[in-house]
Amino acid sequence: MNVFLLRIVAFQSASKIFVFGLMLALSSCANITTQDFSHENSDLPVSKNLIFGKLDNGLRYIIMHNQHPPNTLSIRMHVNTGSLNESEGTQGLAHFLEHMAFNGSKNILEGEMVKRLERNGLSFGADTNAYTSFDETVYMLDLPRTDEDILNESLFIMRETAQNLTLETAAIERERGVVQSEKRRQDSPSARAYWAGFTFFTKGTRLEKRLPIGTNESLKTVSKQHFTDYYQNYYHPENIHIVMIGDVAPNKAIQSIKKHFADWRPRGQKAPPLEAGTRPPPTPNNVDKTIEIGYFSAPNIQANLILASHNPYQEKPDTLENRREAFIHSLGTKMLNRRLQSLAQDSNSPFVSAYVGEEYTRKTARIHSLTITPQLNQWQNALMHAENALRQALQYGFSPAELSEQIANIRTTLQIAVESASTRHNNDLASQIVNTLIAEYVITSPQENLELFNTFTNELDLTMVESAFKENWQNIDSPMIYMQTPKALTNPFEDITTAYKRAKTNPVTIRTQNETPDFAYTQFPQAGTIKTKRHIEDIDTYLYEFENGVRLNAKKTDFEANTIKVQIRFGGGSLSIPQKSAALSIMANQIVNMGGLGAHSHDELLSVLAGKAVGTNFRIDNNSFVLLGQTTPADLRLQLSLMHAYLTDPGYRAEAKTLFEKNIRAWYPSLATTPSGVAARDITRIIRNEDMRFGIPDIETLLAPKIKDVRDWLAPYFENAPLEISVVGDFDPEALRTQIAVIFASLPKRTYAPKNKKSLQHLAFPAYTPNPRILNHEGDQNRALLQMYWPSFDGRDIEKTRRLNVLNRIFKNRLIDVVREELGGAYSPSSQSFNSRFYPNYGYMMVTIALEPKTLERVTNRVLEITQSLRQGDISEDEFTRAIQPILEKLDTDIQKNNYWQYVIASAQSDDWDIRNSRTRAKSYQDMELSALKPLAKQVFSNKPHIFHVLPAASPKLKKTKTNHN
Repeated sequence: MNVFLLRIVAFQSASKIFVFGLMLALSSCANITTQDFSHENSDLPVSKNLIFGKLDNGLRYIIMHNQHPPNTLSIRMHVNTGSLNESEGTQGLAHFLEHMAFNGSKNILEGEMVKRLERNGLSFGADTNAYTSFDETVYMLDLPRTDEDILNESLFIMRETAQNLTLETAAIERERGVVQSEKRRQDSPSARAYWAGFTFFTKGTRLEKRLPIGTNESLKTVSKQHFTDYYQNYYHPENIHIVMIGDVAPNKAIQSIKKHFADWRPRGQKAPPLEAGTRPPPTPNNVDKTIEIGYFSAPNIQANLILASHNPYQEKPDTLENRREAFIHSLGTKMLNRRLQSLAQDSNSPFVSAYVGEEYTRKTARIHSLTITPQLNQWQNALMHAENALRQALQYGFSPAELSEQIANIRTTLQIAVESASTRHNNDLASQIVNTLIAEYVITSPQENLELFNTFTNELDLTMVESAFKENWQNIDSPMIYMQTPKALTNPFEDITTAYKRAKTNPVTIRTQNETPDFAYTQFPQAGTIKTKRHIEDIDTYLYEFENGVRLNAKKTDFEANTIKVQIRFGGGSLSIPQKSAALSIMANQIVNMGGLGAHSHDELLSVLAGKAVGTNFRIDNNSFVLLGQTTPADLRLQLSLMHAYLTDPGYRAEAKTLFEKNIRAWYPSLATTPSGVAARDITRIIRNEDMRFGIPDIETLLAPKIKDVRDWLAPYFENAPLEISVVGDFDPEALRTQIAVIFASLPKRTYAPKNKKSLQHLAFPAYTPNPRILNHEGDQNRALLQMYWPSFDGRDIEKTRRLNVLNRIFKNRLIDVVREELGGAYSPSSQSFNSRFYPNYGYMMVTIALEPKTLERVTNRVLEITQSLRQGDISEDEFTRAIQPILEKLDTDIQKNNYWQYVIASAQSDDWDIRNSRTRAKSYQDMELSALKPLAKQVFSNKPHIFHVLPAASPKLKKTKTNHN
């Protein structure tokens, strides 16, 4: 329930939107109709797999039978109301009401709803959640099974939420602190800069005064009567959609919906929805008299500029012609974004990033925007370069090669969606369908999307795209410009105007484009041969070793159609680092991932590989380096060839380090403005006794390593370390073996395997201090953070680690019950059990709670009371059930995911730890009893905790916290 979804400007990937219904920026395509569903008034073909229906009381439902994962079900209750329907003075009420859904109803006592769900195997947050936006409130349940009992329980709870909330004053008062804590946690200088931009682009509409989180004043004063009035006015059957996607017979799902909702008769009169209004055209507020300027400044925020063209909003239905028009309009945006991406990677570029997008801002206007993140103190030049790129595209258009690249990428995305449609997951489908409801999209299938795309591209030419692009930006001569900056301008309106006019007068010329070369890594020596082959029957995995020592672990699955996951592990990972340096590890990731190859820069690779389902990501684990990739059967050879190239010819290019430096200098100052940023920067290192491999060092230290340092560390492993390749997914076994033999088994035998330093496996806690350690952040005065660490155990004992996992869940549930629900002191208290087998004798149980500074002492002591109770064995069977049941319910679904098996078999031939873990996991949790946890709780929570308070820098000195550790 922690989500309130807003954006200043939408920059969604067109390809992603195409995957579900070619919805490209179609917020404008709302149906003005009395029909129950959008497809009833459209010429678009609705997906045939969906069943639509309506009860006599007006409630509508959408159902789809889907078996991925088997025996699971996703339910969404979409309520067609949000913060736009709030009155003046009750801002935040819709979101507050969403919270109250978990705080008691006619037939469920306060505090019992979440517990009932947990007893049925649903985790709070992961499987049980909700969110509120301007025009919708959505309640979400992801069920771990589909039997009659859990289906009835879930729909019973949804009905209670829809009609029977009690909204007691005492419960409202308790939850008030939680909602205020959520707002406080989200508040920061960066967040205020974001909202300043949002209100600038929605000026003159109700949006700027209806942020879903509300205001400090309204959250203090909304009353039971306000809740009751809103609830009875807007929670009506006609405003409700029930979406059910999963492994349940459609007739059974329909009957269940009727059973629980057909007799619902609302108590209040349904109120009409309140509109957002329209954003007026730009109103000049500067010396130039043609530009409207918005401005926000605060220390340490990241600088940003947005240059935008305003067009009036036009309401359009979701039809074939309007989708075609939106598709054509999107292509210029995608091509310019590709240009801007390329420019950003130039070492001389004055901006870190730049991108264009379009947004219909909840029907208030149609705004096309260019967002620029400048390098430090280079905002004028960044504005010039980005504006010039936009003007160059408007003046000279695009090339056929640029259009072909984007068409190829979109086509591949759509083809993959068609080929994988049979294994789409329930929760993804349910959420995608919900996303169509407010915008009134027609829900089209992946196959229909591809057919529409083919129709659109058959009739497409570059002139049409360029004309549409110019139409998007037709009012850019009277722009809106918003700037946020950490360095205050003396005369912001004049300074921004001068910079923009200077950019406009800089001449642009037609863009030259080099011809895209072919991929350079396609030739390999004679294929190697298999030395040994072994089949692990219980996990159905084949293990091969080739004559050159390359190992292959292969598991064929049908969990994700047309999808193959590839992982290559080699070398020593972080435990092989030449010196204790977080900076070297962080930079190494960037240098490899953005450094391209010897024959191709990273930017060139984007064009070389356009239209191909390939990609590679480098990661540093504790005991190995990892290359990750995902592909399709058609592109398997190219994916393996790409990974081979990264191993044998990494680029180590200077522009990767330059880009890293630009990003770090733009982002780093914002770390100090939030308690969580300071904790990530400092406490992560302090709790490991100042081990410099952890946390985030100061900026100069972070930028100090050179490319040579990275190469000296990594190169011996990349060039000569033994390889273990794991492949999971929908592949042809013979084709896989053949490709591995050609691409990797043809390599010379790789033998470089120096031992990791034992000293790098040593971690220790700092010296214990009885009083909290105080750290300071530079953000808001009302924000603080509590972190507490209890020394625990390492992860070498699998059984003990599992028991610690369940104990952690009990601890977290107790924190929620006490700190959140009883005290109303924090929105989302969390705990974690850290137990790694790579760091002997080091582990911890920890808690993180975002608070007001004045509540730190009280909450610290309440947490200590909780741990004292756990230490004494005060754990009920119900608490144990609520903690372990979600784990038990997911045992079957976890093993039907490629990600799970990729983890299990990744090191099957060099380290069988994860295979042994997988074999015993289910029985271990099924046999676990509460009696095994109580001694563990006593051991862990008898240790004295390391306590950290992160406070605002300018806050008055607090009293020493009484820790009361007995």
